[in-house]
Amino acid sequence: MSKEITKRKQDELKLRLDECNAALRILHESLFSVFNLWKEANEDLKQNIAERKHAEEERERLLKELEAKNEELERFVYTVSHDLRSPLVTIQGFVGLLKKDVGQKEVEKVESDLKQIEKAVVKMDRLLSDTLKFSRVGRVVNPPEDVPFWISCSRSIGPDRGKNKIEWR
Repeated sequence: MSKEITKRKQDELKLRLDECNAALRILHESLFSVFNLWKEANEDLKQNIAERKHAEEERERLLKELEAKNEELERFVYTVSHDLRSPLVTIQGFVGLLKKDVGQKEVEKVESDLKQIEKAVVKMDRLLSDTLKFSRVGRVVNPPEDVPFWISCSRSIGPDRGKNKIEWR
């Protein structure tokens, strides 16, 4: 009988040990699953952080580029405004001389004054034309327009349409 009790206790212990092992396996699988979820979340966070850093670096680069372009634009506007003012000052000065020369009826001086005014006007016109040309650089002059798809197709197929028995519907 004592052997039976010992055998029963051993069987009981083995059963409990098997139950504990099963519980540990389930716990291990659960922990492993949670670990994998945390690992994936961590990888996603790393990716998000890397993307954010890249976006911030790109933003900073673009801001610096914009600042440089704004400074360049300020210098350009300053230069153009002074270049445009020069012919105006010339015209203004010669208009004053022209009034005086007309009042004194000095025909030769009037003609000379008018030539100087004309030169200043030509210079200003050239400056304005050059400025307008410069302002168009990098800009699309003819904006895009919608074209029906069948027109593009018919132009590309062209003479082959009849030969290949293509019909539009």
